[in-house]
Amino acid sequence: MARSKHSSAYSDAVKWTKLGRPRRLNRGSFAGRCWQNSFVAGVVVLGVIGFLSPSTYGQTRGFSSRGQIGALGLGWPGLALAGMVLLGVIYAFVRRAGIRWTVARVIDPWRRPQDENPNYEGAVGALGASSDANRTRYLWRFVYKPLALAVLATFFAFSSAYFLVDATLAQFQVGWQQPVLGVANSIVSVVLWRVAAVGLSTYRLATSVHKTVSTGSL
Repeated sequence: MARSKHSSAYSDAVKWTKLGRPRRLNRGSFAGRCWQNSFVAGVVVLGVIGFLSPSTYGQTRGFSSRGQIGALGLGWPGLALAGMVLLGVIYAFVRRAGIRWTVARVIDPWRRPQDENPNYEGAVGALGASSDANRTRYLWRFVYKPLALAVLATFFAFSSAYFLVDATLAQFQVGWQQPVLGVANSIVSVVLWRVAAVGLSTYRLATSVHKTVSTGSL
């Protein structure tokens, strides 16, 4: 009887959480934007590493005849890489408001209850009446799973950026496998972002609900 009651409470918590999903969620557009942002971030981070230390990418000509250090010693590939990094920084600057908004949304549910959400109280009450096992199940399903998918999607976007940086430093003298792998990783990244879209749309609510219940501040 108690088990049935806990299961029913968990089902109610799931229903309340799903009600927090936006009515219209364009997963394709969301995936495209997320891939673009993570790819550019990868180009900037990995590009800076490649510019300062070309040997990381197998380029041993770190010093030019003029004593220039890093990718500048490689000639035009170093300048091309610097230009790519600069474009990425400009992109981030132009979209700085969106970046701040994203970071705030990730951190916000860990700092304060999302009690302005109309589904918050119902989800908290239902999850609070669930068993510990179902609370853990809820945590993995609505918090950890979408975060894990986002991390994987970012990893594959960074991997594509790596192939681009590496090809640039190598003066684009690479085999056909490298661009194929770069495109394939980008496709995988987009697919993962698309799969994660629904879960990420309720991430803030679910994180706040579980945190409230687990800390006992009902």
